[in-house]
Amino acid sequence: ASPKAKVIAPSLPVPEAGFDLDEAPKPGARERAPSNTGSMRAVVFRCTSATSGLRRHDRRQIWIAEGRLHICHKGSMTAVKSIVDLCREVDESQLVHGNVITLFMRRPAGQTSEVKIYFFEFMDDEIAARFQGEIVRSRGQ
Repeated sequence: ASPKAKVIAPSLPVPEAGFDLDEAPKPGARERAPSNTGSMRAVVFRCTSATSGLRRHDRRQIWIAEGRLHICHKGSMTAVKSIVDLCREVDESQLVHGNVITLFMRRPAGQTSEVKIYFFEFMDDEIAARFQGEIVRSRGQ
């Protein structure tokens, strides 16, 4: 299987070399680099559920600043795809496998809301734990 389609487990090798983090951001993407003050950032794999666990889908940067999670487009360090209000839009957050955070979110979809589940795999357990702690603090739990 290719590195992007690797099924993840609790201890994974460092991502493959040669991955271009700023390849082809989507048209109309919001360019907004995170400030260093009061923000936490990481390059993560966004994963999808698979028959035998989770499968790496793409790599992107995410960051938390001022109670919001900024999720970049796949392969980008600066082109923001979504900004999530951690207090209002995240129902639950779990740290699993030591380095994977699962987010259960509600996003507006017309007059209703859509439930989305995101899996973010971090490069190591410590960074994942720090992000989870910040998510919990931002949500006031």
